[in-house]
Amino acid sequence: MGFFKKSKKEDVRVSESLEARIQRDWLRGEIEFHHQPANHRMRANPDNDITLGMLLNMLDISRDEIGDMYVMSNYAEMQGQLIQDAEQVWNYDLCTAILVAHNGEISTRNAEHVTLSICYKRKKTETGFLFGTNDLIIVHLRESGGNVVSSATGKETFYICATVCIPPFAFDRKKIPASDYERLQGKTVSLTFAYDMRSSEQKLEEYKYIREDAIDKIKNNRTDELSDIQHFFMENVNGSIGKDFYFGKKSMREKSYGNAIEYFLNIFECLNSEWLTQELSNEDKYYFFESCYSLGFCYCEIKQYEKALYYLDIVFPVDDVRYKMEYINCLVNKKDFRAYNVVVRELDRILKIRRSEWTQEYHRYHQFLARRNVYLYIDMGRLEDAEKLLKDMLEIKECEDFALGELAYIQQIKNLQE
Repeated sequence: MGFFKKSKKEDVRVSESLEARIQRDWLRGEIEFHHQPANHRMRANPDNDITLGMLLNMLDISRDEIGDMYVMSNYAEMQGQLIQDAEQVWNYDLCTAILVAHNGEISTRNAEHVTLSICYKRKKTETGFLFGTNDLIIVHLRESGGNVVSSATGKETFYICATVCIPPFAFDRKKIPASDYERLQGKTVSLTFAYDMRSSEQKLEEYKYIREDAIDKIKNNRTDELSDIQHFFMENVNGSIGKDFYFGKKSMREKSYGNAIEYFLNIFECLNSEWLTQELSNEDKYYFFESCYSLGFCYCEIKQYEKALYYLDIVFPVDDVRYKMEYINCLVNKKDFRAYNVVVRELDRILKIRRSEWTQEYHRYHQFLARRNVYLYIDMGRLEDAEKLLKDMLEIKECEDFALGELAYIQQIKNLQE
């Protein structure tokens, strides 16, 4: 698609509201693009096309199974184009069906949607008999988001939605019982592909930065630093999930735990239902586990330990030190008999890892477990064991103040017992 070359940028001032709208349109398209199955993510640019053959290949339709194609793009005058060469049909550029170059700028065609009707030929049998007559595959193309690429708008990516409909073929229908409604239905798949005016790698890096920076700010309770476009990203990641997640974290930071619980319960119920029927994406798993952790934290803060443990028990097996620490905190605060065994098992587990392989997070977790072990020893009346552990902790600079304070507390207990 060599004629889709980007024109030189002119020094034209773009209004802030227009820039914001273009950015939102682009980000929404990228979110939709990245939440498709990996084999559906196709990107074109001035040097790389997306062809009909690439699309049909994903549906296990081979080149020798298709025939002529009729392209309907001028609906006002009911005019179209018939393509009979099989090679041209297979290599038909889907982007040129929707996009057009004019005076060095790219825009959508007047109709903004195009229908391709492709003859589908059943494969021949060994005897050379061709089943039935030609059937049709319908491909509907429409531009999704934005309308023109120019120096005035600065838009650099188009998103094109392709919906492929494979009707139930006449020969197949005769082999299916008339009462079998499900098998008599056609097959439909819809996907979004992108056309980038600059390199696809640059656009992917831009999206990756916005996404990862937003997630990093949320993980580290810096939601007040999210930009407007990152707020938009969160709201569109999965319907209202991003929005609930943002306001849930905000409420937690403000110690408004009741409000936070409502937000995180919405996310939990939504993703819990989804996980019953399908595997969640890694991004949705993050929101699910983080919501469980946040619910546990909030319920623990308002001393509803049973509810807290329900959610924290879900995330305890996940390899995240924060989740494990909050679960143990809840057990200890509840004075649950399981607390001691959990702490001992966790200490045993991380001590089996070579110290040279410990991350800073593991060092922090080890010190946390040691402190919790001390509290449990004291609660259990095992003061000698607690003292021994505290004297060892005096050798660790970060634990020195804690150890001195607890040793003094143990001495007070002993004085009262005498």
